[in-house]
Amino acid sequence: MPDDAKFTNLTCPQYTQQLRVFPYPQTVVNIHMCKFFLELWLYQHEIKEIKNVRENLPIKFRLNKLEVETGLKADLLHRINTAIAQLLDYS
Repeated sequence: MPDDAKFTNLTCPQYTQQLRVFPYPQTVVNIHMCKFFLELWLYQHEIKEIKNVRENLPIKFRLNKLEVETGLKADLLHRINTAIAQLLDYS
């Protein structure tokens, strides 16, 4: 679980425990996550926000590889980025 994840009032539909939420860097998107199943929830408008920011952020404001998150959060963000790229291939 990312260090900056906070509890929400939403519950995991499978485990019925509170979901945690953490911000996606450089967006207004909050990623919801179940601590026990390591599942992520994103709404369609959040996927569009991430896509829009990734495509339109000026190069000077983009995170360079040295500033990118590390550990579990980095892994989760990588999975989200991969899933978004795959979704965009189908649209």
